[in-house]
This record gives sequence, structure tokens and C-alpha cells, in this order.
Amino acid sequence: MEGAGPALAWHRHSRLSNIHGFFVALGLMIAGTFVVFLFEGDLGGLGYWQIWVILIVFAYLASGPLNYQTTSAGADWIKWDYNKRWYQRRARSNHLKMYELTRIEGYFAGGMLHIRFEDYEGRGADRQVGDLQRDRRIWDLFCNGLLHSVANGAEINRTAVELLKLDETPALRLREQRPQPEDG
Repeated sequence: MEGAGPALAWHRHSRLSNIHGFFVALGLMIAGTFVVFLFEGDLGGLGYWQIWVILIVFAYLASGPLNYQTTSAGADWIKWDYNKRWYQRRARSNHLKMYELTRIEGYFAGGMLHIRFEDYEGRGADRQVGDLQRDRRIWDLFCNGLLHSVANGAEINRTAVELLKLDETPALRLREQRPQPEDG
């Protein structure tokens, strides 16, 4: 990243787990198709090769087995790079300044904790907390920046405070002690 310090930690998500996800998606689609044909009372439709091609294509689209994401973090930034797909002109990338977050929001989706955050330049990201925690070094760097941002007045919702256990840190107390600008 231009103008930023060196990467101190990085993590590339496993393609092997993506391929495992493909087979799970394929199994679910085969089971669903079997149930549909079973309710119709005729399993003969499973003998058509076109059904199997459709199942494989939809399982591929649902799981993205050849996709991967690389997360890297420096002293004050975090960046996500996504591999380039055949239909994209260029690879996608997103980065944030961790010490300059202005909004932090925690929420549950799909039974997992997600965190949405935005920096002062308006760049934002929405990540599953488990994805950030895959590499302990990245999680530590991210948490340091997040705590600094909270202490400096970043908006944060109650869900994020409770689930990230920010009540146990001095960040929220320091924010309350900050001198407020004079109205005038």
C-alpha cells in the first residue's frame, strides 16, 4: 500500500477449505434435488445428465472454490485483497486506517458476529469477527487500532461493546474524559 508502513502480518485464506465448501454445497444441492424428485414420486429425473451439470454449476457459484482472500495488516492499517476472477478487469482490494475509525457497529448475521467499520475517509468494511481472528497477529493489530479509535470518540453500538468486551478496557472511560470542544 502506498504511503503506509510495512506489512507486519498477513494471512491467506485456504483454498482447500473453499474446495471443501464446494463439496458441502454440492451435497446440499443433491439432497435438495433428491427431496424434490421424491415428493414428485419419480426419481427417474435424477438420471438426466443436465440435472447434474446444473447442480455442479450452482454449487460452484454458491461456494467459489477457487477464490481466496489475503488479509494483511501494518502498524496502523488493514487491507483485504481478493483474487481476480475471469470476469473482472482487475482484482478487488480494500483497506482502512485502523487508528482513524469513525464508526464501529457489531451485529449478528447467520448466527455469527459481524463487525462493520468505517474510517475518516469514508472507506468501510464489513467482516465476520472469525475472519479477523484467524491470524492472532492481525487480530491484535486490529484491536489496538479499534481501541484507540474508540478512545478518540468513534461511534460504537452496544452490541460491539458487549461482544468485543470493551467494557473491560479503559477505552470507553478515556473517551468520556476527553475534553469537549467549546461551542462558540
